[in-house]
Formats: sequence, structure tokens, C-alpha cells
Amino acid sequence: MHVNSSQQHPPGFEEIIESTLCPYARKAVVQVLPPLGDEPVDAYFRRIAPEIRRCVGHAEADGTDAVVTELPVERVGRRPHELAPVLGAWIREMADEDSAYLPDTVHTRWRLKVAGSDVFVAVFTPDFDKRHARYTPDTGKVYIVLQPDSSFHHRLPDDSSRVRRSIRRRFARAGRAYDTTRPEAERFLPPRGDEDPAAWWECGLKEVYR
Repeated sequence: MHVNSSQQHPPGFEEIIESTLCPYARKAVVQVLPPLGDEPVDAYFRRIAPEIRRCVGHAEADGTDAVVTELPVERVGRRPHELAPVLGAWIREMADEDSAYLPDTVHTRWRLKVAGSDVFVAVFTPDFDKRHARYTPDTGKVYIVLQPDSSFHHRLPDDSSRVRRSIRRRFARAGRAYDTTRPEAERFLPPRGDEDPAAWWECGLKEVYR
């Protein structure tokens, strides 16, 4: 399986990079997964899962900042509640066994682990408009972006908490503030507005046969 690793991003994802307020995004080294073919979405996730785990396992040595899965809107939807079962299926294929499932009550201590490493996941969908922290130009694609913790460590200086606060202030001043008080699982796929996050961890695999 060929995986493209470079600072050249997929055309649609490049627009997200250009529009973000994070000063580190344009320097990111991205691993781009092969596209979804004619197979069912859940079968595609099983196909790419070994490569994602390999990318994360070598992320620190390779300098990988993100692993990107690109999905067409017509296959997976664009609204958070449509994407919740897709994200749930994706995570269950990629995750280490001991972190694939959340406890009944979502709490701040839960972290997603892939290949033994803590990772963060961010879903970008064109349902998020210019006033949203995850603003996504409408390219007809949804992007699931996995960030290994090693990326945060080597991109941010020693005083990372100060830098993180500064980045959050940039987003807030632009009217694109994001909520960091929610448990991490709820921040993977945030809502459009004030509604509750879509509970991807409650979704079953049968919901992604499309």
C-alpha cells in the first residue's frame, strides 16, 4: 500500500491548512492514506488500519505530524450525526484493544491509543462553516485527521501550555473559539453550534455499510 508522506497536502485538505489559524499547520508532515474505492466503508477501514498503525508507530522517527483519511461526502454524509457512526467504525479498526471502547460515562481520563501511542483525532467536514474552529471548505470531502502526541512534542516549544493558550486566543478573537473543557472523545467530532456532540462511541458497525 502506497502512502504519500510530505508537506504537500491533498488539494481539499490544503485549503483547510491555508485557512487555519494554527501557525504550525503549514509546516506539518502529513501521511495521506489511499482513497476509498468501491468497497464498503467499513471494509476500507479494515484495509487501511494496518498502515495507520504503522505510520503512528514510526511517527516520532519519521517526523509525522498527521495521518489523513479522505472520504467523499456522498458516501459518508457531512453532518456530525451522520459522521458519528463512521468515526466510531474508523476508531474501532485503528485503536489498540484497551482503548477502542469508551466506558459508559465519558470522562477526561480516556485517551485514544494507536500502536501504543496517545493520539488525537479531528474530523473536518464542510458542514462546519467559517465561524467554526474546524472550518472546512466545501470540496465534497470529509477528512479524519489523526495526530500522534509526538507531533505536539516536537512542534511546540518547551513552554507548550503558553503556546496552546496563544493559539486558542487567536481562534477566539476570530470568532472561531473551541471548547477545551469537554472530554477529549467529544472533541474529536464537535457539534456545529450549541447542541451536544454526536456520540460516536454509541454507534454500531452496521450503520456504516454504505
